[in-house]
Amino acid sequence: MSSTPSTEDHHLIRFKTVLGKDALIATDFSSKELMSQGFRFEIIAFSETQHSLQPKDLVGTKATIGLVKDDGTIRYFNGFIKDLVGLGSTRAGQRTEYKLTLTSWLELLLDKRSDCRVFQEKTVKDLLPEIFAPYGGAANYKLDLTLPHPERRFVIQYNETDLEFFNRICLREGIAYYFKHEDGSHQLHLIDKSDSLSVLSPKTVKLQIGTFAYDHFSYWERAGNFVTGTYKQRSYNYMTPSKELTGT
Repeated sequence: MSSTPSTEDHHLIRFKTVLGKDALIATDFSSKELMSQGFRFEIIAFSETQHSLQPKDLVGTKATIGLVKDDGTIRYFNGFIKDLVGLGSTRAGQRTEYKLTLTSWLELLLDKRSDCRVFQEKTVKDLLPEIFAPYGGAANYKLDLTLPHPERRFVIQYNETDLEFFNRICLREGIAYYFKHEDGSHQLHLIDKSDSLSVLSPKTVKLQIGTFAYDHFSYWERAGNFVTGTYKQRSYNYMTPSKELTGT
């Protein structure tokens, strides 16, 4: 007597990969997203049909996680599968579990390519598209830069990955970035003003312990640590050696 195949239709987590619907059914999802540091999503999923998946079957492909909220709408998290780990079989071999990690196109691609280049007479608005150009359509981004940025006589990339170079340029120019997720895609947004971010409307925080049928916090803590109170920088110009160049 055969059992009914499992489906994600009534699950709170939906998981789409190139393998098709219900090929991998998610049972656990954790995420970490930071401004100007990208994101990392981890999924635990099982399959009743794919018992010998190899990294080459999924690594480097896109996947989308859909989290069903208590109002019935779905929040999407999209990324590229960075690694695949087999966790073994359960239920007498009927199910095989896997752990998958998703990251952005920015980290997946730009962290694998190093170069030595010189860029001349360019602003950061000119430079960023050149950094992304080798990645073609995979580089899904939007420049939302409204402040004036100076034209640099030259900018050097020396034995850095494109990701290291990109982060260094953004830090120097005062540019932050984050990702917007949709069903099937994620887009990098680059900003140079804090008011370019959307203002969140006030929400009621629901605190519960255990499993409930609505969105809630199960754990909350406050913390503090010792930080730098003042930043002072000193420079030197060989053409005016007696002039003090200090900023606080």
